[in-house]
This record gives sequence, structure tokens and C-alpha cells, in this order.
Amino acid sequence: MKNLDRYLSNLMIGNIKLHNLHWNVTGLTFKAVHEYLEALYDDSFEKLDEVAELQKQLGLPVLASAKEYLENADIQELGYKEYTPVEAIK
Repeated sequence: MKNLDRYLSNLMIGNIKLHNLHWNVTGLTFKAVHEYLEALYDDSFEKLDEVAELQKQLGLPVLASAKEYLENADIQELGYKEYTPVEAIK
């Protein structure tokens, strides 16, 4: 199912983006934003796992490489840089 592949890919790329922001946020409210982003990527990973398990239950193969995720995702990765808390939350 192409839609599940796309959703799984978007979740994975989104999870990577959240990690990038989590690791690279700077500023006075760093700790609060850092912890908020961690909660978001933990939740994202749970959803990612649920989608992959659903695919297996449906007898479908599950994408499992960065190359496949990038090819099937609608969203793009972020490049490395330091992010302000406002940028990270946006």
C-alpha cells in the first residue's frame, strides 16, 4: 500500500528532523524546548512502530532504509545548523 509507505516514510523523516532540532536547539529556553522535542520524537517513534506493525499484519513489506524513506516521503530533511527555540518549535 503506497499510502502506508508514504505515511511511514514521513514519520521516519519527521522523527529524524525532530532529533536534529532536539540536538541542535540553542538559547535561553534550550532545556524546555530540548525536552519538548524529545517527547515529540518519542511519540513519533511509537506511531512509526504502529504503522510498521500494521503493515506486517496486512502481509505487506515494510520499508527499512533511509534511501527508501527519502524516496517515499513528502517532507524533506533539515540540514545541520543551530536552531533557536522559536525555529525549533516552528
